[in-house]
Amino acid sequence: MKLRRIIPVMTAALLLAACSKGSGSASESTSGTSAPSKTPTESSVRMNEKHAEFPEQLRGMTKADVLTNAVYSTFDAASLIVEPETQPFDGYKCTAAFDGCYIFKDDKGYGLLDSKGNVLIPSDGVKKITAVAPTILSVRYTDNSTVYYRISADSISEERVSFDKSRISFEQLMGGEDDMYDSQHFVIALDGETLYESKWLGYEELDPKSLDTAEDCAAVYKAWNGIGAYYLVFDRYCNLTVYEAEYAKVKLHIGDDYCECYITDPDDYDDLETLIGSFGSEERTDAPEHSGGSDYIRIEGGLAENTRWTRTVSPDGYCFTEIYPDENKADNGTYPDMYFTVMNPRTFIDLVSWTASATK
Repeated sequence: MKLRRIIPVMTAALLLAACSKGSGSASESTSGTSAPSKTPTESSVRMNEKHAEFPEQLRGMTKADVLTNAVYSTFDAASLIVEPETQPFDGYKCTAAFDGCYIFKDDKGYGLLDSKGNVLIPSDGVKKITAVAPTILSVRYTDNSTVYYRISADSISEERVSFDKSRISFEQLMGGEDDMYDSQHFVIALDGETLYESKWLGYEELDPKSLDTAEDCAAVYKAWNGIGAYYLVFDRYCNLTVYEAEYAKVKLHIGDDYCECYITDPDDYDDLETLIGSFGSEERTDAPEHSGGSDYIRIEGGLAENTRWTRTVSPDGYCFTEIYPDENKADNGTYPDMYFTVMNPRTFIDLVSWTASATK
């Protein structure tokens, strides 16, 4: 959501004073209990005596991707194409088995045999054979052309692959064992066949380009089942993968180390809200009188509920908060509420420790 007012230059300067590298935003929990605030002029505002260490398990996570925690998939190439335990046919060197057939390699390239050793795909000019769906192989030739084949009971037929979103549907459950309960839920289906047994309370279609991901998505739906929020992602071959959706995004900078990650477990996010509530509701203060260095942790929360907030904390306990209006509500001229607070320096270490434990 874009700001509709110009933030004064002084505000930007104050933000840079709080976290000199990557200062940003943060949030005030509405559920926290009130606690007395320390002002910047009190001598107790100081750097942590114990320096926060960058968590080892977060190294290398420099770019967050929201589609990381998959809970289900209709297609797993690694389990479908496996190395044969023995060589089943004389005169052929088989490198992999797929759905009862065998991929072989010779001087001409790669080919495919049926379960009896008959050639289904000649090896001449074939550079690579891979599975792209449970019964579909992609055959790449040396001229860089690609042909798709459907494999079924030792037979093969050329397949024209084109994504058709109309094949996807959400079917409302009716006439189940508990009709009153089932009639309020949906299951996702492809060509009328249920793909995943979870019963969804609600769903919405999303623009794949709106997701912060490197995955190639042909269609994306966000759905809720009473336990959590999930992304239902289809690739161009109509394979479905279900991912946990995000509740918060964390950016952490300590020394020369930096990471970004999404928090996709609702229980972890509940723990975060409890942790922030324990910090207390601090009184607002002016900008810090000194910089806390370049280290910071920035947590953007409320992503699943569209009640977005952001809190940036530096090691000396200074915190910058932004609370955003609900994007789903009518525009009433409100803007993000932005302010500084002073917190216990231990807060920084606690948030770093929480991030390490919540990131799997």
